[in-house]
Amino acid sequence: MGYVLIMSPLDIDRIHGLYRKVLPSGYLRQLDRKFGLRRGIYRAGVVAWLMMRQRLEANGSLAQTVRELRCPAGRKLLRPCKRVRDGRISAATGGYCRARHKLPILAANMIADRIFEHLQGQLRPGWPGIDQPVFLLDGSSIRLSAQGDLPETYPPVANQYGPSHWPVLKIAVLHDAVTGLAMRPQWGADERPAGLQ
Repeated sequence: MGYVLIMSPLDIDRIHGLYRKVLPSGYLRQLDRKFGLRRGIYRAGVVAWLMMRQRLEANGSLAQTVRELRCPAGRKLLRPCKRVRDGRISAATGGYCRARHKLPILAANMIADRIFEHLQGQLRPGWPGIDQPVFLLDGSSIRLSAQGDLPETYPPVANQYGPSHWPVLKIAVLHDAVTGLAMRPQWGADERPAGLQ
């Protein structure tokens, strides 16, 4: 179960300002060039921001998120292509939905890592006598649906009664003990030796 944050428009505007500071337009243009995202409204920086904003909103629907691009504040995210200049930004959610699926995982990882590193550098006062960051490890197992290639990618674990039916994904997150910032999560198959199940 995830947490729902109730954010005011002022809070979201401040977070957006920080987002633009950490990921300036020059960096995002380089990212778009690197991953071939040179066309259309939904480039890497726009998609990443909309996905974050959707999670920050109390009832962050796709439609509500896409509507932001049609208001003056949302247009600051967009490059001045013909559709933006002509004010022809669709309220339909299909383009954003497809763009989320097309966003390269490596691009999303690079954005997440850059945000973490910037915020950690800004927020980390450090502990007296400790030169290295201190992290807390948080992990969990997630039972997945046994369909498609999931059972091959995340093999079911076994216990004394035999293998389970469900594929299991293991996930771990490191949290900075001083700031509480979470690094990008890491996940994979449960690779414990058979005797330790």
